[in-house]
Amino acid sequence: DHEGQLPYWPDTPSAMYWSHPWGLAASHNWMISPTFINTFRYGITRQAFSDQGDSALNDLWFRFYFQPQENSRTLSRTTPMHNITDDISWIKGNHTFQFGTNIRIINNDRTSYANSYDDAGMNPSFYQGSGAAADSIPACTDDSPDLSACYAPGQRDIIRNAATALIGRYTQISSNYIFDVDGGLTPSGTPAIRGFATNEFELYFEDSWQATNNLTVNMGLRWGVNTPVWEKNGFQTAPTIGLGEYFDRRVAGAASGNPYTESIAVDTAGPYYGKPGFYEQDWNNFGPRISAAYSPDFEDGILNTLFGERGDSVIRGGFSMMYDRIGSALAVSFDLKNTLGFSAAEEISANTYNTTDNIGPLFTGWDQQIRGYLPVTENISFPLEKPADGARRI
Repeated sequence: DHEGQLPYWPDTPSAMYWSHPWGLAASHNWMISPTFINTFRYGITRQAFSDQGDSALNDLWFRFYFQPQENSRTLSRTTPMHNITDDISWIKGNHTFQFGTNIRIINNDRTSYANSYDDAGMNPSFYQGSGAAADSIPACTDDSPDLSACYAPGQRDIIRNAATALIGRYTQISSNYIFDVDGGLTPSGTPAIRGFATNEFELYFEDSWQATNNLTVNMGLRWGVNTPVWEKNGFQTAPTIGLGEYFDRRVAGAASGNPYTESIAVDTAGPYYGKPGFYEQDWNNFGPRISAAYSPDFEDGILNTLFGERGDSVIRGGFSMMYDRIGSALAVSFDLKNTLGFSAAEEISANTYNTTDNIGPLFTGWDQQIRGYLPVTENISFPLEKPADGARRI
């Protein structure tokens, strides 16, 4: 399915959404004997989409929000999941035993250009004096002799925006860095490619017992293992101290009168490096289940009025314990939002430039390369920490 979107301007490229999900399944039923049946199933579902942006250039802009495109960036994702199940049913007297397995192999492959390009704009508020440097004309007052040479109340920001655009020099600059798995800086426009994976294994056993002609009792136990989600290509990081443990140490330090101020660092993690992942493997996911179905059989009286004879009504009840998986959303969110990892961003501080002796870089065109206006981080090495240098980070 292709879904086109309106272009930012009538004659500029438009973004496009492309979706191509599909799935298939196959099964094999084997009647080994009249009381012994095996059912095997295999299925795959594959979600695939590409949210194709309208720009592959740096994000350059004027404060009054003129730019040639919307600067939406391409994001593609493919998520295949293989599912294998095998169930065996065995009828023995008034018992029906069932046991089997459920295996899920899940991958999540993503290509994102969201942080692949640099950003620069003409923001008057980033001039020294919080924009006062862009004041080309004064505000109108009751004593102003020529009202065409001053701005009316409420028009100051418009004048500052226009003056900054006419000066034509960047005041606000951001650099986005994408690093390869060895920590080397990649060229501007390189996407962030991530491949997450997890495997899920379950075993179960159940006994459906026909205790009487009108009472059936079901008892079972399910055991599952969900491997912690990992990044397949080595782009996985995690804090060296879990936040829960960090808070516990802070509490203990407060109680003892010894403040705990150790820095939080981010290091490589996961099977690619032979290290622990986002969380520990849980081997204790046992889920008991019990239920019953009872069909009352009252020949007369008020109970017969309420429930009728056998087969007229059924009373059911049960209990089960289930386990949910949390890793997929955790891994993806941490990778996208973590500021210490294989992607980084630097932004110039406000009040860096003025209009006299320290002017910003000149705008030369929409295809302008702006990397290098800020100090470039060529390589990173783990573990990483944000320096406690007191630098302004607006």
